[in-house]
Parts: sequence; C-alpha cells; structure tokens
Amino acid sequence: MEEILGTRNQIRVLRALFRRGESSGSEVAREAGLRPSAALFALRRLAETGVVRVRRAGRRVLYAIDGNHFLTPHLEALLAAEAGVAPHLVSLVRSLIGEDEETNLRGLCITPDGRVYVCHTRPDNLPADRVGQVIGSMFGLRFVGAVPDPRRVLEAHRFVPAPSSGPPASGRGGSDRISGESPTAA
Repeated sequence: MEEILGTRNQIRVLRALFRRGESSGSEVAREAGLRPSAALFALRRLAETGVVRVRRAGRRVLYAIDGNHFLTPHLEALLAAEAGVAPHLVSLVRSLIGEDEETNLRGLCITPDGRVYVCHTRPDNLPADRVGQVIGSMFGLRFVGAVPDPRRVLEAHRFVPAPSSGPPASGRGGSDRISGESPTAA
C-alpha cells in the first residue's frame, strides 16, 4: 500500500485516472493539477506497482487503472468514500455559521492540495477561526478563507454547491464539478 499511496502526487494521479479513464501523461497532469514531470514520475511509480497499466498508441503513451489488479476495487472504494466527505463538509460548515447566515452559503471550493475556500455572499460574517479549526481537525484540510464568488478559485478545483435548503441527506448532496484546466494559485 505504501508504494501505491506513498505520495500526494500518486494519490492525485490515481484520482485523475479514476475520473478520466485512459489518458495521456499531460491529460493526467492537467486533471491532477500537477506539473507534467511530477505527474509522469507518479505514473511511472504507479505502473511499477501494477495498479496503472501503460499502453502505446502511435507516438502517444496512455495510462489507465488496471482493472485486473487485486487492489483496484479497494482503491476505487477508498476514493469514492473520500468524495463522499464533501457533502458532509458542507453540512458541517452550515451548522457552524448558524441559521442567520445559512442562506448566504454558496458552497465550498476544495483544491487538489486540500485547501478549502468557503463561498459565502458575506464573507466578513463567517466565523473563520471556528470553521478553520473544525475543518482542520476533522478533515485534515486547510481552511484558506471565505470568498464571495466561487469563480475566483474555481479553475480546476472541485466546487461543492450548498443545497438550497436544509442539510444534504446522508451520502447525497452537492455535485462535484471538475474542469479540465490546471489549478491556479489563489
């Protein structure tokens, strides 16, 4: 397991391959928000473990998750469980900001490197210290701050919209939106 999940870059590459399917190294780099050299290094390490298979198509080298590897279903379940955290994170932030500010919550932007931005129409009214403390201790994410407009940080980041009324039902909630562009520093 350490060889597969050993680095953040390898985890980001696995996420990208599970989302995209077979892809070139540059496509994986864009999806994972990594420099091409970092993505290729992670892809080579994952190919050495057998979790990722490599195929040539003319001059292109394509990478994909090897569906026959014994750990593939477990990795897929692990990444699906990770994705299921986002709706719970929205519910938690909603409970921390209180009913008066709940309608101003637009959603969360979660970057591939674990930074969280709360998208709130009135960011000055957000209890930032409390939100940051809880997000960090419960989810291991880094709360960066509140922004009024999610477009400022969206680029290739996952945006989890806040449901219009009430907390999301268990295991359900906002949808993820991932664009194909590389992330920008926010």
